[in-house]
Amino acid sequence: MHIIRYCFLPLFLTGLFGFASAQADVDPVFDQVHLTVSAQEEVDNNILVALLSVFAEDKDAKAAASTVNEKTAWALAEAAKIKPVKTQTLNYRTSPIYKNQKVTGWRVQQSIRLESEDTAMLSELIGTLQESLVLQSINYQISHAEYQKAEELLIQKALATFQARAKIVAEALGAKQFRLLQISINHAGAPPVYPSRMQASEAFADKAVATPSFQKGVQTVSLSVSGSIQLER
Repeated sequence: MHIIRYCFLPLFLTGLFGFASAQADVDPVFDQVHLTVSAQEEVDNNILVALLSVFAEDKDAKAAASTVNEKTAWALAEAAKIKPVKTQTLNYRTSPIYKNQKVTGWRVQQSIRLESEDTAMLSELIGTLQESLVLQSINYQISHAEYQKAEELLIQKALATFQARAKIVAEALGAKQFRLLQISINHAGAPPVYPSRMQASEAFADKAVATPSFQKGVQTVSLSVSGSIQLER
């Protein structure tokens, strides 16, 4: 046992010295500073999105479905007359109506999503469709093209701010200059959409409705730049 112990000890020490020698060959990095800057810009909303629904109730499920289908087809035909408007049908549902725990009728519902950059034309269309459909919600969005354009400008702005901030830090700490070690651009993603919801009531349907008025407003697009620099003295 003693022989084995003394045989391995020189090898172990040699390994330690070899490891220390390898570590000495790697230059340690000192005077690192981590910085984070952000930039934001208000961008005009340029897409109006509206959600309208049609409802029908009847003792006969087929009759209720027929009413909904006819009104939906009419709404889509009206929307097709305006080329800048995109349409999408959603949420077709048929549900029983109960009274005293018995099915007394059927309720059918379908929604239509409308989207357009032409706010005036879409507002006029919504006013027309409200004769038979119920406006449930509206919201504004930023188109992908406008969002990308704003983001590209923010990247330039944030990088310039990062460069200026790094220079200030270097000078304040007495460094002659600095070297960039690492940098990353953090995208905040598209801003959240907050729809303005309307009360879904059939009382508004089948009546003349004035053209609704909407205000586009703005949304804030933001991003941040973070990175590390090494001060050189």
